[in-house]
Amino acid sequence: MRFLVVAAVIGASFSASPLAAQDNRAAYEVALKCFIANASADSTEQRAGNADASARYRASARQTFDALVVLGVALGKDRARIEEDIRVAQDTELPRMVSDIAYYRSVIGTCRAYGLMPPA
Repeated sequence: MRFLVVAAVIGASFSASPLAAQDNRAAYEVALKCFIANASADSTEQRAGNADASARYRASARQTFDALVVLGVALGKDRARIEEDIRVAQDTELPRMVSDIAYYRSVIGTCRAYGLMPPA
């Protein structure tokens, strides 16, 4: 299922219409948050000694990163800009996810709904 949703997001990224560009930007922003949420979950599971769960979140982070790159390129971003966007998002999103559990759960729900995070 995850691959179908990610493929649909990526497939939608190749349209040039203004509405599609808005959709691409929104999908890019979701993928940024999901990449960070997966990396955070991976780190949490590593610290807890849950190797299998950690591996699932790490794999999901890689898949989300790949989708993020495709969406970024569709938006005209180069790799350096995508990596900068990730750094900025980490600086803003990660502290918010850590300090606001309701927000973090909301992000997780969105990521799972889009197939960008494995089930619990």
